[in-house]
Amino acid sequence: MKRYKYYILAGIFAVLLTVLQIFLSKAVTEKDKGHVYVAQREFLKGEHINAGDVKKVQVYGITSTFTIDESKICITDIPEGTILSDLMLGDLPPDKGLRTMCLPVDKNRCPSAVLTLSDTIDVYIIPDDKSISLSQSIWLDKMLEELKIPYNPDNDIGFMIENLEIADLGNYESSNYTISIKITDSVDELLSFMKGRSTMEIILPKSGN
Repeated sequence: MKRYKYYILAGIFAVLLTVLQIFLSKAVTEKDKGHVYVAQREFLKGEHINAGDVKKVQVYGITSTFTIDESKICITDIPEGTILSDLMLGDLPPDKGLRTMCLPVDKNRCPSAVLTLSDTIDVYIIPDDKSISLSQSIWLDKMLEELKIPYNPDNDIGFMIENLEIADLGNYESSNYTISIKITDSVDELLSFMKGRSTMEIILPKSGN
């Protein structure tokens, strides 16, 4: 009889020990739970990273110190899926109240040999209506009105942002050839919104300008 009691107590002890191990393991796991921020698209050198461009991912054993700061720019190209770090961003040099934005360029349609830093360019934007909600469309119309950019979505294919000053010409040999342009905060907000929601075409300066 005593032997059976011993077996019963041993079984109860084993169950309690298992429950305790599970509880401790869960407590340690919760303690180690952290997160990182991952780029949801490719960023080019000179671009701003906005809140909608990153994804917060839960991980264990590490917590990211990355801070989304839309006033900073990427100091190098950042591929999609990269875990973001504050070291990837830098301050934008002050320049007459203007910001700098990089636009990807099709080498065949906009060769760097045609452009100089003294040129200005136009950017023609064709919105993708399927990617823009009704509320976003209302915001876009208001923004274009404030910037005095003519656009009638019922009749016009797109709209033009004119006379943008070139800040830097990217490396033509790079697979990610870009042109950096100087823009106001409002135009920066507009272009950041339109990226991924439109087709952008850079219009070269007219010959003789």
